[in-house]
Amino acid sequence: MKYRIGILLLGLAFTVPANAWSGFTAGNIVVTRFDGGGAALGSGKAATTYLDEYTPGGTLVNSTVMPITVASSGNRALTNAGTSSSEGHLNLSANGKYFVLAGYNAAPNTLGLTTSNAATLNRVIGRVTMRGIIDTTTALTDAYSTTGTITTNIRMVASDNGTNFWTTGTGGNNIGTRYTTLGGTASTQLHTALPTNVRTVNIFNGQLYVGAQSTNAGVYTVGTGLPTTSGQALTILPGFPAGTTPSYYDFAFGDASTLYVADDRTVATGGGLSKWVLSGGTWGLSYTLGSANGLTAGLRGLTLTKDGSGNNVLYATSADTLTKLVAVTDTGSGSMFSTIVTAATNTAFRGVEIVTIPEPATLALMALGGLALLRRR
Repeated sequence: MKYRIGILLLGLAFTVPANAWSGFTAGNIVVTRFDGGGAALGSGKAATTYLDEYTPGGTLVNSTVMPITVASSGNRALTNAGTSSSEGHLNLSANGKYFVLAGYNAAPNTLGLTTSNAATLNRVIGRVTMRGIIDTTTALTDAYSTTGTITTNIRMVASDNGTNFWTTGTGGNNIGTRYTTLGGTASTQLHTALPTNVRTVNIFNGQLYVGAQSTNAGVYTVGTGLPTTSGQALTILPGFPAGTTPSYYDFAFGDASTLYVADDRTVATGGGLSKWVLSGGTWGLSYTLGSANGLTAGLRGLTLTKDGSGNNVLYATSADTLTKLVAVTDTGSGSMFSTIVTAATNTAFRGVEIVTIPEPATLALMALGGLALLRRR
């Protein structure tokens, strides 16, 4: 459980120079932004990737740029295909210490990202600490690589502790959900069962889940727990009607019996935010928040927190031509979205996450550390 606690941690504030960015702030929103550098985003063309931090009210706090220098060792570049709506999804590690995302070891404006071979244009996993320290040393040579004319994407990463990584994407023969570790160049394909065209991945209560689209649309468990070996079974959550054709993107659990799924179809055809509730062992669609709730387009990125009354507060990125960061407090089917910020021309928002709120015990340890610093001075 996360807590909103407003206290001053002595010993931490005075160690940071005035007006300097000291790391991500608990409770703020972090959005992945693709930037064309003043030019239009292109299909398969590398865009610079940023992590933009906003207050819940929409004030920009800081922009962290991911590396753009191509390298064969150490930190690699991490850029993304500018118009790819399925790339750039953002995740918070299960221990709350790292943001993780994926991209390509390619300089901005490089062409052909989604038709490239991973052995020559590595698929890169980025790990960013709460202090903004970036690690892009994990560069896969065997994942989401083009075979023939198939378009490829590495899309999303999940991690339990910042060392283990589970990825999703599509490609030729090296597709589906995969596992690797920090600094690795090789990965393990966890399943060959459909769906192998997977968009999103999350960890909830120690279980790995993925989201898929099209004829295999739904949310699935991958094996049991957090698997690291091949031959895993994919099991759709009971109640999700496999074979239908929504356009599911990211998803977020409110608790063990509440699940929200983003759908980027137009709001006229069912896009928006769907709420699923588990009852009697089966998940059922409770309602969809769409055009009647203030949305002008479907949704892609999604994350969730709770307010002081225990209501689920959701932040999402939209599928508008100029993408938006939007928010809604779920108090029922009449809940209304608000727009927090709209992306500028030649940029696009993709993934979204909330900076973790430390548990009370963690806060106490941090405060004690601050006091220790004071005593040494």
